[in-house]
Amino acid sequence: MCGRCTHLLTWSQIVELYRLTLPDEPKDLKPSYNVAPTHVMPIIRPAGNGRELIMAGWGLVPFWLKPDQLGKQPYSTINARDDRIQTAPTYREPFKKAPLLVPGDRGSL
Repeated sequence: MCGRCTHLLTWSQIVELYRLTLPDEPKDLKPSYNVAPTHVMPIIRPAGNGRELIMAGWGLVPFWLKPDQLGKQPYSTINARDDRIQTAPTYREPFKKAPLLVPGDRGSL
């Protein structure tokens, strides 16, 4: 995914397109022409025997990264190279154990 994207799908489009099995519409789901890293956006994840949509911040904090003295994470990452997603320490475990789908419409120019 690039550094920006749009999210323009309606709730009914998301339910149909991604075959959600727990279709509870989030209160804060709204279209956006300028979704950026750290913004809250829809995330589709496995749930029971199907899929659900939750709202979550865009970014991945590696599981092995420890918070600083103030309790803040030093960084998060937003992009994964497809040729390293199964081998790079940052992405390997999340890719295997917690697959997610981020329904962004298109990247920015």
